[in-house]
Amino acid sequence: MFGAAAFLSLDARLRFGVEVAVMLGFAAVLYRLLFGRESRDLFRLVLAGIIAGTVCFSLTALLTRLIDPNEFMTLQDLLFADFSAVSQDLLLIAAGVGGRRRCLLVRFGGGWTRRHWGANPPLA
Repeated sequence: MFGAAAFLSLDARLRFGVEVAVMLGFAAVLYRLLFGRESRDLFRLVLAGIIAGTVCFSLTALLTRLIDPNEFMTLQDLLFADFSAVSQDLLLIAAGVGGRRRCLLVRFGGGWTRRHWGANPPLA
């Protein structure tokens, strides 16, 4: 039911969507916690980065001891990027979402770009 075989049997587009949603959710929570209205402190940001790095390193070390070596090799193979074998389907999905986001940013975020970049923003 759980394990590398079940994870590999999922559709690649579904895995991609779930992974992107989890990353965006985690980024939104971190952004809210670190850059809220009352906390705009560089020291807190550096401390949070150090703590998060230590926690991730410790969890990786724990998983290497707990997981079956074959399962860990499969997980490690999936977690590291492979730029020599890019999935064309996922690339098209990412380009579509990025293009739509860019259009929305230009349409509704024009004040931000003019205010910070002047009359000629670099990407418009």
